[in-house]
Amino acid sequence: RQNPRLVAGAQGRCQLVGDGDEKDRRDVCEQPVQISTELRIPKCQDMISAYDVIRRIQLYYEGGAISFPEESGEMTALDGSHEPVVPKIPPSVIAEPATPAEPTPVTPNAVAHNVLLRFQHGLGDAIQFTAVLRHLRHYHPDWNVDVRTQIGKHSAFSGLCRRVFTIDRQPGPSGPYQERHTIEWHECRSDDHRWPNTIEIVANKQFLRQLNATGYDVSYYEEHKQAGLDYLDFGEWQQQYGRWIVESLEYRGCRMLDVGCACGSILRGLGQAGAIVQGVDLCEPMIQLGRQKWPDMAPLLFVCDAVNLHLFRDGSWDGLHSAQSAEHWKPELVPFILRELARITVPGGLFFCALDTKELFARQGRTVEQEDPTHICIRTMHWWHEQLSETGWEVCTQEWQPKLGQHAETFLTYYDWDFFVARRTLGHA
Repeated sequence: RQNPRLVAGAQGRCQLVGDGDEKDRRDVCEQPVQISTELRIPKCQDMISAYDVIRRIQLYYEGGAISFPEESGEMTALDGSHEPVVPKIPPSVIAEPATPAEPTPVTPNAVAHNVLLRFQHGLGDAIQFTAVLRHLRHYHPDWNVDVRTQIGKHSAFSGLCRRVFTIDRQPGPSGPYQERHTIEWHECRSDDHRWPNTIEIVANKQFLRQLNATGYDVSYYEEHKQAGLDYLDFGEWQQQYGRWIVESLEYRGCRMLDVGCACGSILRGLGQAGAIVQGVDLCEPMIQLGRQKWPDMAPLLFVCDAVNLHLFRDGSWDGLHSAQSAEHWKPELVPFILRELARITVPGGLFFCALDTKELFARQGRTVEQEDPTHICIRTMHWWHEQLSETGWEVCTQEWQPKLGQHAETFLTYYDWDFFVARRTLGHA
């Protein structure tokens, strides 16, 4: 994704620190620019001019993401003059018509070919996607290309397509469109020490290094929030995740328990997607936070240990969901937890579980020593399959993987996750 000879990625350094860290010796920027006797920066950053920065900021105003205060008065323009700078489009306008840099030829009596592209990725990916839009404009000048993307990324596409729509601020355009595409932007699944990592993997490693809590009190929530993961966040991510899981696994209208629900944000997304949901978590402070933020969910969130789900009768649930929770279970308790989950699930009910495994650690270059201290159950997927088969479950991941992978809003193209789907067998283990 990046040229290692030009940039020092988040994994490497340009300015040597002298703290004994191996990053002073590995992935060091090969083309630094000496700014002063005490500071040097990567050449790629030095190539960014003040003009570039100012222009990108102005695009946010022009796109409606931010606006000038009414009493802003005069501001210095790009050419150094003091003419008042006024946004070209009012903030209330969501879709921004783009003016192509190259005139589009119009063929008399031609049928317009309208294309809608959904691009829901990060800013760096959005900048790379502008090259695709330039190619489309060059090779298909007769196409009317509209892009639906997230706020903050939309200004990157200004002038490269007909219109830009922001996902969080208005419904998607109804068309008519001859083609609609969700653009997948795959991350590299490998972790090679010779090259800078992808942003996703590096960010995850940096996040994990900030975690020290070994218990599940209020410090667990606060520490994760400070590191960048707020379990009270709720928005498009949780809603899309909920639709993906509920629609792929046919959970709509089914009773579904979220095991290890934290504050309940994913649970809320699952419920909005049509499942009948409740959630349990061992961390009482996070359950209380969820009840406070979403009073309508207070009767749905419970403090309970997965090894003893005494709140629920046998066969209470049609399906189970668990995301990044199983790695917190004590390995010696896993058989008891899985039997308890089987007890409360109807025969034939599904259990979807996304979890960290040894295979995932190997792919991402992670080690137990540098991991969240509460991740105490890192095992192979084969180990989990054996545990499931001995406790009343039948692994059926291959049966459901096509639906999970081919869903229009699948998360498997965004994230490198390990997961299993298991079916509750007849009778008790």
